[in-house]
Amino acid sequence: MVDLRAQAEKYVSWWNRENASPLVNSYYPKDLPFGGLDVDVPVDELAARALANAEALHHAPVPQDSLITARVNFGTVLYPAVAGAEAKFEANTSWAVHTADSIDEVKILPFDPGHSIYRAYLMRLEVLLEQWSWDTYLPVPSDYAGPFDILSAFMGPENLMVEMMSEPDAVRAAADAAAQFTIDVIRFEKELFRSAGFREWSPTLFGSWQPGWAGLFVEDFSALVGPHHYRDLMLEPHRRILEEFDTALFHTHSAGCKNNLEMLALPESVAFEFGNDPGGPDTEQRLETARAIMGDGRPLMLGSWSIPLPDEDMNRIVDTLPAEGLDLHFQCTSAEQADVLYRQIKSGERIVGKDARVAKSE
Repeated sequence: MVDLRAQAEKYVSWWNRENASPLVNSYYPKDLPFGGLDVDVPVDELAARALANAEALHHAPVPQDSLITARVNFGTVLYPAVAGAEAKFEANTSWAVHTADSIDEVKILPFDPGHSIYRAYLMRLEVLLEQWSWDTYLPVPSDYAGPFDILSAFMGPENLMVEMMSEPDAVRAAADAAAQFTIDVIRFEKELFRSAGFREWSPTLFGSWQPGWAGLFVEDFSALVGPHHYRDLMLEPHRRILEEFDTALFHTHSAGCKNNLEMLALPESVAFEFGNDPGGPDTEQRLETARAIMGDGRPLMLGSWSIPLPDEDMNRIVDTLPAEGLDLHFQCTSAEQADVLYRQIKSGERIVGKDARVAKSE
């Protein structure tokens, strides 16, 4: 069984940049009892599904440093849908439908806990908040959508990028409205989690344990723009949102590396997570960004979700970055590979390829 209190202590060290070795949480194929979205899962079945998945993770064959968490999964369009975007939900995915061609056509609704989609989400979230324990799982909120992810759900990223250049004032006003929507969601859910016992520290969707009320903030759209537009249009609404947390974890894609120096103007309570994208940047460019983040005294999650890295790239990352405040998330093709990788990194061994692992084990 995984000791969740001990896992949380690892993240206390990570947050304080006192961990002697990197935290390691590899991605690998997992055989969990239940998956997919929870939109159509009956409320009275949700706790049993969460407990079954948690039990499987407690007995997983691969050591990991992250917490075992449970979420209500409505996909990435939960909050855009509640903000008024048209959304579609299926058993395993959800997506937004483009309904606006210009920024003037985007109308952000005020946050309403009684909205039909949010009400369905909230009923399920309350079950997780009631059933959690240190012996099973820790409940986490969904990822909080950034204002530009919300706007692009209404009009598509291409249209939004054009409007950022041609109608910056209108985009700024719409982003402010979307930011206020997300702020109101955060304030509402903060009280839910505090009432469930999470006050001094709390878990995030990516398995970290962070001081105070913590959340995972996501702005994938930031990977599509450069520093000028990030600084001019995105930085201030991001600051407003992130100041609502005691601490936060900011996720963006590695293509957003070009904006990470601008993002370091955000509150010191913000840590960062980014992985790698099929089109780059390469490992050396990502390391440059990682060094800047960690050099600013911020914890970092650095990963390669869905894209396995060559051994030499993984060794380069481990050799280059300080262990203190570093949480590595590498993609593995099997549980066996993830198990060996964990032990190699923790012991300070070189990361070696499949043939070498087999030879060594024999």
